[in-house]
Amino acid sequence: MKEQWIKVTRGSLYAAVVYSVIESVELNYEGDFDLLGVGIPGYLLSVEDTISALSGGSLVVDVNVPGHRGVLGEYTLANGARVTVTSRWDYEGDASLSSLYSTAPARVIQTDSGLIRESARKTAREGVEYIYIYTRDGRLAVLEGERGSVRIPFLKASMSLHTHPPGACGLSLADAQSGLDLLSEGGLAEAAATTRCAVVMYREGLVTEDDYIAIRSLRGRRNSLFDPSRLHLESVRLEVVYY
Repeated sequence: MKEQWIKVTRGSLYAAVVYSVIESVELNYEGDFDLLGVGIPGYLLSVEDTISALSGGSLVVDVNVPGHRGVLGEYTLANGARVTVTSRWDYEGDASLSSLYSTAPARVIQTDSGLIRESARKTAREGVEYIYIYTRDGRLAVLEGERGSVRIPFLKASMSLHTHPPGACGLSLADAQSGLDLLSEGGLAEAAATTRCAVVMYREGLVTEDDYIAIRSLRGRRNSLFDPSRLHLESVRLEVVYY
């Protein structure tokens, strides 16, 4: 029987809080303000501080979305905690939404690196890959795939990650094109991980039409590595995370 389980981790709760904030802002965005410049609390850039703020069972996150006041979104997480995102005209914020897009995915992976490394060791020994799906309400689902491959289902998740064998710290072209759908539907990142590192494809703001077409138009063998260096992408980034 293939391994599969669902649990709530510190990384999955953090990913859900970040997703809640980003989605709340994006749902109220119509190109009428600087999305990346929206002010947010600085504690959101820290997993420890965010989990601590959530520990009371409810969390009100103040942001500053120009032209919008009051509650932007309300969410209930898997552990029962509630997250309410509100926009205040008098709130400047300690950080920007841009920094949340760019730092949160790596911090989720580093926080759950013990679990990820354990699955990656199994991939190294047996060749079987595993997929990690971070749900939007704060759960982490782990599914066992096949030898040398794992089917990445299209789900509305906050993040997705799958394991690779040693020496394959990179996203294949097929990985990137599959992950592009997740990003386009509001997901934060797609990643591939080994026992020592992960390559993360994440977005800054909404995925632009030009970026979507550029990545979708790439041609090569299924296992060819995704190399965006010549594409001059505006909204999609690639980062290597070590743990």
